Amino acid sequence: MAGDPAELAFGHALAMLGDPDAATDVATSALRRAGRARALVLAHARQQAVTRAADEEPIDVANLQTKVLDLPALAATLASTRPPEERAALDVRARTGGDLVALGDGLGMRPTAAADKCNEIADEWERSLDPALLAFSGPGDCEGLGHILDDAHPETVADLLAVGPAVYAHAQDCTLCGDRLRAMSPVRAFFSGGTAEVPDDVRAVGHANRRRRPAADPPPLFEMDAPRQRRWPVALAAVVAAALVASVVVIATRDNGNDDVNALTKMPVSNVLALDAPEVEGKVARVHLRNPTDRAVSYRAATSAEWAAVAPRTGRIPAHDAAVLTVTALDSAPEGDVAATLTVTTSSGGAMSRDLAWSLEHAPDLDATAQGCEVDVHVVEQGQLTSLVLHWRDATEHATDIAQSADGYKAQLAPEGQPITWWVTAVDDRGNQAQTPDQIIQSGAC
Repeated sequence: MAGDPAELAFGHALAMLGDPDAATDVATSALRRAGRARALVLAHARQQAVTRAADEEPIDVANLQTKVLDLPALAATLASTRPPEERAALDVRARTGGDLVALGDGLGMRPTAAADKCNEIADEWERSLDPALLAFSGPGDCEGLGHILDDAHPETVADLLAVGPAVYAHAQDCTLCGDRLRAMSPVRAFFSGGTAEVPDDVRAVGHANRRRRPAADPPPLFEMDAPRQRRWPVALAAVVAAALVASVVVIATRDNGNDDVNALTKMPVSNVLALDAPEVEGKVARVHLRNPTDRAVSYRAATSAEWAAVAPRTGRIPAHDAAVLTVTALDSAPEGDVAATLTVTTSSGGAMSRDLAWSLEHAPDLDATAQGCEVDVHVVEQGQLTSLVLHWRDATEHATDIAQSADGYKAQLAPEGQPITWWVTAVDDRGNQAQTPDQIIQSGAC
């Protein structure tokens, strides 16, 4: 997926909300949560934009008495009548540019399920919204469409939506109108994937947060989709292999004697390696991969989670020897009880897997800067913050809680006659604590 994270977040939020100030807030928050991961930035922007859009009063389609003068304005109004989840899905699809993995990450769904859902929404928009564009464009050379529009006499957006079903039904049987409808830019093309000038404040946050540990993935856009899993190739390979063996046995039994059956079913054993139970310590799981055969075997290892790294990824184990695979939960791993699957495939086509589990703790991702005497605090926490405190030291030590405002976490220092040393601490609901380095503000700085 191409594109600058700041452009992705701001463009999506602006398309969803139509308000540059609200889009700036959403994009800034998404960048602070997701760092430099484009798909995760887009996912957080999507989640927050949908939440804000859902808080708005729903549009009463029957009372859309607006008269429109051009297709883009009409398309924007028509798109606004659809649920925010649908608008978000189509806009994310447009911004991910055909990258199914990025689309799945952006919507919090399995890639194929995300693609199917977007296609379903696009088809519904074509049926319910695009005919209104054709009606607005007029009958052209089609007398049949002319009669439909003369009878309905559509003038407002509500009128165009009301006549849409009749126009769509007519276009299914009319070659001329069907071709016009297919040739027109659909409503989603006017709505989705647009670019906009990104405010400097948003770009600054994007640059400042590129090296930050990302927060947890936001909830999926559509709850009916199961969490994405990548274990299906192993299961599918096992099913296919079992079916192949069964079919060979059945054919051999029907056509040959016992000797022929034995010859046909004497297949090489592919799962020649064995995975021991994992030994987990902290963020690291170690698994012994053993070769009990009389020959060397090459292997390739992978995990089902992007945040779990295995080493070595490839190797060759001598006969009657073993290798140790180390799987490390990276800093981008979710907090709490998490799991991933280690899968090993051999050069002969065998596959074996082992489930790995960790109980992970992450301190809040915390930093703070001072402009004059105003302290700006950035904190990312996958759970809940229970404490965010500004500390400073002059003749004695002081501390004050930092409350969240509309502009984020901010606090004010006031050196009185001497330099002060200050720092910030954050504690989450699991007891993990983070602290910024000591910084100094000189007297008279503000």
